[in-house]
Amino acid sequence: MVLIISEIEELSTDNVLEWLWEIGTPFVRINTEHPWQLERMEQSNDGTNCQWRSGEKTIYLQTLNAVWFRRGYLQNQFFTTPIIEHANKQVRIHLQLEAKTIKRFIYEMLSKKKSLNHPKCYNMNKLIALQNAIEVGFVIPDTLITRSSTDLRAFAINKGNTICKPIQDCIVLNGKTVSQICKVDNVEEDTFFSYSLFQQEISKKAELRVFYLNGKSYAVSVPHIINAKANNLKRIVPYNLPQSEKEKIHKFMNLCSLNSGSLDIILSADNQYVFLEVNPVGQFDYVSKFGNYYIERDIAKYLSEV
Repeated sequence: MVLIISEIEELSTDNVLEWLWEIGTPFVRINTEHPWQLERMEQSNDGTNCQWRSGEKTIYLQTLNAVWFRRGYLQNQFFTTPIIEHANKQVRIHLQLEAKTIKRFIYEMLSKKKSLNHPKCYNMNKLIALQNAIEVGFVIPDTLITRSSTDLRAFAINKGNTICKPIQDCIVLNGKTVSQICKVDNVEEDTFFSYSLFQQEISKKAELRVFYLNGKSYAVSVPHIINAKANNLKRIVPYNLPQSEKEKIHKFMNLCSLNSGSLDIILSADNQYVFLEVNPVGQFDYVSKFGNYYIERDIAKYLSEV
């Protein structure tokens, strides 16, 4: 039995489940939007038994062979009775902590199963990722974090074309993601409102999208003039990474404690492979489609093999 923890509108999950169905592997899917409730848990020297319910589905911990953490979370449904809702604040906090302890335990038990990633790794720290990339031998864009315009001017003079990016994630305003990637032109302020991240702009031949799965890399080349128009999507083609770069990716993912994820890499004008970032829960659909890789099938096979 395979457990998938995902979201309702996560289409890549749907595609993998079709392959699990095709190869005859039983599975159960829990979405973040569907709260769960513990039914029973027993720990003894003979073993640990745990069962919980999400909607009409009952999941038995001991029957699970593999888990795919695909963007979803276990959302508790513990505090819905009128008595608890009107209880003393300290009592409610206490009960919430009790419930979190149970959920952390279930996550811990699930992580001992064969699994792809974990919720604690959903949002990889970009600065740690850059440092890990350096340590395994990747080239990265020279990067500066500062509030000082003096530092930025010196950086831009030394490095040439400079871009500004979010330190971690783009901001979401009114339900829309706002791009914060821009070129640096004139710097007038002496001190910025907050810390900002700047990188040397890399002259590139192509952008590479790489999906990594348990030791294997699937790559496609996306010419840097690409846009979302359908006629340009035809220019996305499979890309054969050098073995040396595949080995760096493998070492990097191990260092990040990830066995699955999407990487952004640039092929520079001088033929260097430059690491940009990794997204542990990044989309892989178009890498699979345009690379003709059948990644969804390979994920299903990985989860099915005991």
